[in-house]
Amino acid sequence: MGIWNVQDGQASWLVQKILKAVKHLQEAGFTEADMESMEKYNVSRVYMQIRGRMEKVGWRSLVWKNVRAPKWLFILYLAVMGRLATKDRLAKWGIVQIQTCHLCQQENEDHDHLFFKCSYAAEVWTSILKWKGINKNTKNWMEEIQWASKCMKGQNGTTMVYRMALENTVYCIWLERNARIFQLKKTTSSILVKHIIQEIHGRGSRYAKVATRLDDLNNYP
Repeated sequence: MGIWNVQDGQASWLVQKILKAVKHLQEAGFTEADMESMEKYNVSRVYMQIRGRMEKVGWRSLVWKNVRAPKWLFILYLAVMGRLATKDRLAKWGIVQIQTCHLCQQENEDHDHLFFKCSYAAEVWTSILKWKGINKNTKNWMEEIQWASKCMKGQNGTTMVYRMALENTVYCIWLERNARIFQLKKTTSSILVKHIIQEIHGRGSRYAKVATRLDDLNNYP
């Protein structure tokens, strides 16, 4: 009797799984005829149908096609998505009341201010651009991302170093912001620029294309 109970339970579990699968397939737009016409069940096709079409974002190459440190990329991804715990977001959650930027002590902090309207951050980013040989005015945050996504594509040494510079600069500015809030420590913009360049050289020297380009950038701005 116990054996039959186990088998009955397994059959019931299997029927429930089949019914759930049928429900998901119907929601994805598959008909019984579609399933019968498949010579071989294609998991990828079914998954893509269930997930639906998603528009590719222009900045994906800045985050995914890279040779950079995962921690740089993670912070850049959060910054692009507007998910860093900046003071404007913390204020909405009722965690802080004063929203003044700790880097410049002049304006309220949000993503657009921190990257790179803040006078401290703008000074750092301008110096990094100068080191890269790029002379342009800093734009608001999403305009900077759109410009980089459009003009710094590909896998040549120049574009790869630029993307490393952007990601590490965002990462280091975020760390500097946190150090000033939680550790009461300050680093001058010139020292931070040197630190960013040193980290790019240290990581980029492992890759031939990047190392060749970095040979021409063996200096500080």
